[in-house]
Amino acid sequence: MKAEKLPLACTICSVFIVIGLLFTACGKEGSSDIEQKTDKESPVVTQTTPKTQDNEKEYLQRDPNYLTSIEAAQLAYEKAREWSSDAVFKSMTIGTDLGLHYAWSETDMSYSWSVNFVSPEKKQYLIVYVNYGKVHDTHVSDDNLKNMPLEGHPVNGPLISLKEAFAAALDGGAISGLTPVNVDYNTYGYNDRDFPYWVIVYRVPLTSETDEKHFYYINANTGELSEKVYKNDENDIISEDELQVKGRDLSGLAHMEDQRHMVIKFLTLINEGNADA
Repeated sequence: MKAEKLPLACTICSVFIVIGLLFTACGKEGSSDIEQKTDKESPVVTQTTPKTQDNEKEYLQRDPNYLTSIEAAQLAYEKAREWSSDAVFKSMTIGTDLGLHYAWSETDMSYSWSVNFVSPEKKQYLIVYVNYGKVHDTHVSDDNLKNMPLEGHPVNGPLISLKEAFAAALDGGAISGLTPVNVDYNTYGYNDRDFPYWVIVYRVPLTSETDEKHFYYINANTGELSEKVYKNDENDIISEDELQVKGRDLSGLAHMEDQRHMVIKFLTLINEGNADA
């Protein structure tokens, strides 16, 4: 996925921070294990409306470079309509996990999104890259119109926000202290699921070289957690009983995850112009 390059000063600062954190991590290990701590005609439907909570307004007024999932989708839809009047929203994802706002679970915001549309008339697929609060670039390719959104799905964005999906994942046992490595919204047809959904993916570090991956699928029709999938370091599906880190227990998390969060927070503050915060 494509994301706009950070300003040079931000990039240089970020590199130094990451290098410093890595040296810190190496000094703490002392062994192979890290110290543990805690797609034909588009349907006629009602378009979605942004849902902005009071605590989100503070962040939005403070930094227009970060957009919520709903806002990013609607901005991208405006561009998609210029491309083709029959544009239909199909999927979206974050441009990079480092683009997430450090308080993403409260704000639902990222500075980088990729939003995807399809045109039944043109039989083409459009990717709209939304970076720093505006459309940065687009990419068009042919599309065979398979896996089209179900009739009745909004043409301009997801049914529910990422924030709502996260709340459902948390109710279903997701670890609240983790920042996801990926989030995707699909309207239909991926991974043999016949309903629109958000999937939130966490990488749970166990040692310096191993991790678990936790996948939470939230049905956007119902707003409820539909499925949880866990994979080990070899990418094999494992049962919940085989997990080394369970539920919201942070004691099994390696300290490198905290350092990753520090980098994300640092990048957020730099982008907001609040490096002294």
